[in-house]
Amino acid sequence: MKIEFDKVTCSRCNGAGRFNAYSHVYGGVCFRCGGAGATLTKKGAAAKDIYRQAMTITADALEPGMVVIETDVSPDGEMILTR
Repeated sequence: MKIEFDKVTCSRCNGAGRFNAYSHVYGGVCFRCGGAGATLTKKGAAAKDIYRQAMTITADALEPGMVVIETDVSPDGEMILTR
């Protein structure tokens, strides 16, 4: 399942994700987009926060038989699921 949030091309690197002139600093990876070439819009960031809150459960609410899936969002807005 792929969940995507509203995103736009990174304004700092213009979607390249890196800067060749700064390859000596962390391999030239763009710090704004993390090398993804895209960043979340305000609407996308708000939706990501709401999604994270909806998918969060406290440890005391876990019951036997439940499956825990750890989720994260990459800098370009795609969900990363770890079971």
